[in-house]
Amino acid sequence: MVKGGSKMKAERNKKVAEIMPVTEIPCMIINGKNAALQWQGSVSVTADGLFQKVEMIGHGAPGQFLKRDSFEFSDVNGMVLFYVTKDEKGEYIEPQLYKENDLKVPVCAGDTLEYVYYPALEPEENYWCGYCEYETGKVTIQPIYENANYFVHETAEVMKNGKWGTIDRTGRTNLELVYDRMIGNHGQVCVVKKDGKVGLVSRTGSVIIPFEYEAIFGGRYIHSGLVKVCRNGLWGIVSLRNEIVVDIVYEQIASYVRCFFFSGVQNEMASDSLKYGFVLAEKKGRWGVVDFYGNIWVDFKYESLSYYDLRERLLVAKKDGRTGLIDWHDHCVVDFLYEDINYRQLQPDAVVAKQNGKWGMINRNGKIKIDFSYDELKFYGHQWNRAIVSKNDKFGIVDFCGNVLVDLIYDRISLCFSDEPYSGYYIIRLNEKCGVMDSSFKLCIPIEFDDIVDEFAQKPSYKVIVRKNKKYGIRNIIGNISSEVIYDELRENIFNFKNEDPNQYQSDLGIVKKDGLYGILDGLGRELVAPQFEEMDYNFHHDIIVVKKEGRYGFIDKFGNAVTEPVFEQADCFNDEVASVKKDGKYGYIDPCGNYLIKPSLDYRARSLRDFLTQVEALIKP
Repeated sequence: MVKGGSKMKAERNKKVAEIMPVTEIPCMIINGKNAALQWQGSVSVTADGLFQKVEMIGHGAPGQFLKRDSFEFSDVNGMVLFYVTKDEKGEYIEPQLYKENDLKVPVCAGDTLEYVYYPALEPEENYWCGYCEYETGKVTIQPIYENANYFVHETAEVMKNGKWGTIDRTGRTNLELVYDRMIGNHGQVCVVKKDGKVGLVSRTGSVIIPFEYEAIFGGRYIHSGLVKVCRNGLWGIVSLRNEIVVDIVYEQIASYVRCFFFSGVQNEMASDSLKYGFVLAEKKGRWGVVDFYGNIWVDFKYESLSYYDLRERLLVAKKDGRTGLIDWHDHCVVDFLYEDINYRQLQPDAVVAKQNGKWGMINRNGKIKIDFSYDELKFYGHQWNRAIVSKNDKFGIVDFCGNVLVDLIYDRISLCFSDEPYSGYYIIRLNEKCGVMDSSFKLCIPIEFDDIVDEFAQKPSYKVIVRKNKKYGIRNIIGNISSEVIYDELRENIFNFKNEDPNQYQSDLGIVKKDGLYGILDGLGRELVAPQFEEMDYNFHHDIIVVKKEGRYGFIDKFGNAVTEPVFEQADCFNDEVASVKKDGKYGYIDPCGNYLIKPSLDYRARSLRDFLTQVEALIKP
């Protein structure tokens, strides 16, 4: 590989399609959001060292080469990061997985410390990073960088010769590679480190905040014109003109610079939002509240402060080891009589507090609503005015007036259908068995199962996967139809990739395994396809799934009807209504009806739609 840039730039201008690959090199394809999620791949390289196309191993259908997993790459703006690795002799070898090192860039101190992680390989490895298009696999930026991150705000952070900068999607340098570290890419501005100090620069390199700080933290609020800075171990807030907004004299500033403008509260407070910004800060070991004009609203006398209700400007405060509620003017709202107050507000006049080691509920005047007698008080339902409580390791349910609705006799009670917390269903456990109880506290699933493995709220069908004696089945809460608990494996909510919207991929079907064979259940737990296949893909594409039977691959629809007979040595999922197949050692392509687009006659399968069309053109030429 050529490490210098001049030859690479010249090679980039060549038409990749006109250059035939001569070798395949192993590479690693990296998920945009999480460097720990990676896929093995290979990249084709020409005789003169030009990298051409990346292919995910095991996913070779023509069309978008990562289309099957494209929703996982949605934050890379159509660009996918990959890397290749050389050994000491300069030969390409199988890359090792990225590992997140423990490099921490401090942005605050104490409990509110923010961490910034950078994915990095082991230092002794010789690896090179580049980018390709996720739709075609075409290499658009050659692997010439020693380290790189995914694209965000149309730019990516890259490292070369030990220095960091940014490039655009064409590979052109935006921010010169002269920085020791890229700490934050916020689009128009970047937080960078140089010569041991941190500053803020524009995406073209103009200095906005000079390099005089130990740390700068902007987060999502940087676009409001403010950043949190650290100098000589103390924190403050400055504007993007480096004007001090909050003096740099505090030991800690809360993780989020909270003001009414930032918190997105009601429009009637817009006048306050423009005039005031408040921040919780610590000075000499005590917490208080200061605004953006330097005015102290809450004296620095509290052991801790946290937000409770921004609309009513209430804070949870701790003083002399006791906790209470105060407002922004430092007036006491709830007396300091409690060991703790839950920061999660339930209703305007309901406060969950802890006293003498027990939890209960009071109103704003301190009147007890639920006695301080419970070891736990959680899973509050605003709509139902109920709380799950425990005492002496037994669980029950009470209302917000303290009335016991369900006796404390169960080993555990938790909300069922966590995605719909107001559904009113509860999972209950007793004597190592579990079931489900509805909002009227009647059993809708008996307490006879070893576990409830998963739950799905797909209206109108609320259902759970249950396990009993190491077997799995489905129980529907609404309706009487359920599967028997007879399966060795059961996977619900598989994906159907006929829709472009990632939020609409979810299917109501389930794949089951029994006696080593796979089948399909419908949304009510009925067998659509009896277990009969040796293998079955967990994802549908255009309502079609790849199956294996008697050692050969074929395709069926979700009702079990054969699209093709199992006659192939290899078969890939459908992608853009095309699937590649292999028969008698040759590759071909079929459509969703099972008709051949190209009969198996090719030596290799296409890595992209362009390759596929090239193969078609070659076949139809006289």
